[in-house]
Amino acid sequence: GAFEHLPATMATAENMKDIVSEGASKVAQGADAASAQIYAAVDETMDSLTQGFGSPAATPDAKDVKQALNFGGSGTKGDEPATPATPAAAPEAEVDYYAFTKDTLLWVHPVRSAFYLVCGVVALLAADYMLGHNIPLLTVVAYLTLAQMALNFLRHAINPSLQQKATWLDSAWTAAAIQQLGTGIKALAAVHDRHLSAGNPHKHLIIAMSLWLVSLLCKLVPPMTLLLGLYIGAFIVPKAYDLLKPKVDPVAKDVYGQVKSKWDVADHRIKAGAIMVLILLLGCVSTIDLVIAAFVVFVFAHSQLPKEMEQLGKKVGPVLTPVGNTAAAAGSKVSNMLIGASNKFELTPTPLKAKKE
Repeated sequence: GAFEHLPATMATAENMKDIVSEGASKVAQGADAASAQIYAAVDETMDSLTQGFGSPAATPDAKDVKQALNFGGSGTKGDEPATPATPAAAPEAEVDYYAFTKDTLLWVHPVRSAFYLVCGVVALLAADYMLGHNIPLLTVVAYLTLAQMALNFLRHAINPSLQQKATWLDSAWTAAAIQQLGTGIKALAAVHDRHLSAGNPHKHLIIAMSLWLVSLLCKLVPPMTLLLGLYIGAFIVPKAYDLLKPKVDPVAKDVYGQVKSKWDVADHRIKAGAIMVLILLLGCVSTIDLVIAAFVVFVFAHSQLPKEMEQLGKKVGPVLTPVGNTAAAAGSKVSNMLIGASNKFELTPTPLKAKKE
C-alpha cells in the first residue's frame, strides 16, 4: 500500500524536472537577451560620449571586441558593426569670412566672440611663456605627442573598443579639417587679391603704412605685448565705436574738416614732398626700414600724385617694359625647370597609381 502512489509521484517529479529545465532555459535566454541589450546600451552611450574625444573617432568593425565582452551570447547579427559609421563632413560650401570676422568682432554672437577671445589670449600667453622660458618648439611637439599617446593608452586600458574606434585616417574630423584648410587657403588668397594687389592705391598706402608702423612699434614695445594688445583691442574697439558712433562721428568729422581746410591751402606737390621726406627720415632706423620707407614713398606718390606718376611712367616705361618682359620670361623658364626637376627626381610624393604605371 505504501508503494501504490510511487508511479504517480515519479511522474510528478519528471514533470517538475521538465518545468524547471524549461524555466532555466528561458532564464538563460532572457539573460542572454538582457546582456545583449545592456551591452548595446552601454556601447551606444560610450559612442556618444567618446565620439571625437581626444582623437577624432571613426568606427571600424568592432565585432570581435564586442563578442569578447558579451557574456553568454553573441549579441550581434552576422557581421553587423558595433556602431554606425562616422558621418562624413558636410559638402564644401562658400564661406563669407569677412562677415564671419565682422560679426565676431562686433559680438553679434557673444558665445562665439568670447570663445575666440579666450582661445586667442590663452594661445598668446602660452606662446609668450614658451618664448620667455626658452622652450624649443620641438619639445612642445614631443609633449603634445606624448599626451596623445597617453590618452590612447588610457582608452585602451579602460576598453579596447574605445581605442579601436579612435582612428584619425577616416574620421569626420579629419575630413572636416581638410575641408576647412582648403577653404581657409582660398580665403587667404581672396584677401591677398582684394587688399594686397595694388589695385586701389589709397588702400595699398593705408595697409603699407599700417604694417610698417606695427614693425616700428615692435622695436619700442615687446612684440608679444603689442600682439596681445592688438588682439584684445580688436574685440573691444569695434564694439565700442559701434556703441559710441553717434557721439564720436560728429567730433571726428569736425576735427577732420578743420585740419583738411588748413591742409588744402598748400600746394599738393609741396605737401607730398614734405611727407616723403618725413617718411624717409623715419626709415633711418635701419637699412631694412629705409628700403620699406622708399617703397612707401612710391606708394604714397602713386596715391597722391597720380598725374605726376603717370607722366613719369610714360618717360621710364619704354626702358622698364623690356626689363619686365625679360624678367617674366626668365621666371617662367625657372618655374618650368623646377617642375620638371620635381617630377624627374620625385621631390614630391608620387601617387601610387601613377607609380605603378
